[in-house]
Amino acid sequence: MKATLCTAVEGSAHNLGVQTADVGRKLRLFEAKRGQTPDVLALEQRYFALESRDYLFWKRLKNLCGTNLTLVAYFYTSNCGECIPFDEAIGQFKQQNPGNILVYSFNLDYKDSMPSIAILSSIYKTTNAPAVVVNDKLLNGMPTLEKLQKLNGS
Repeated sequence: MKATLCTAVEGSAHNLGVQTADVGRKLRLFEAKRGQTPDVLALEQRYFALESRDYLFWKRLKNLCGTNLTLVAYFYTSNCGECIPFDEAIGQFKQQNPGNILVYSFNLDYKDSMPSIAILSSIYKTTNAPAVVVNDKLLNGMPTLEKLQKLNGS
């Protein structure tokens, strides 16, 4: 019964994750066209709320159902020069096993205005960007693909 329920919930949750990723892609296009207008900033905050919800949902599902996933929480700031190569390493990491690695990004610039980012930042004790959490293991600073793989146990 539990396995059937977990399988059904995982399928539905995957669809929600795809929808959240689609909103993220549209947001990036919107930002590129319009810049940091109040409308774009409001949409960005809603997107981070969706990301937080998805991340916490998958974390709970992974614990309850033993789902074989790698959860990555990526913390950055808007003016973080180190974050760009960091983002590339995470992209390479995800490409190695796209079906089993879920990456969520959180802008620490919103820590004071968004409770979900503040809570995640507090849980993982992320004080500076860049920082990444792979399956609840924190890595501050600039990681390489090899460091991400090591955190994942692969």
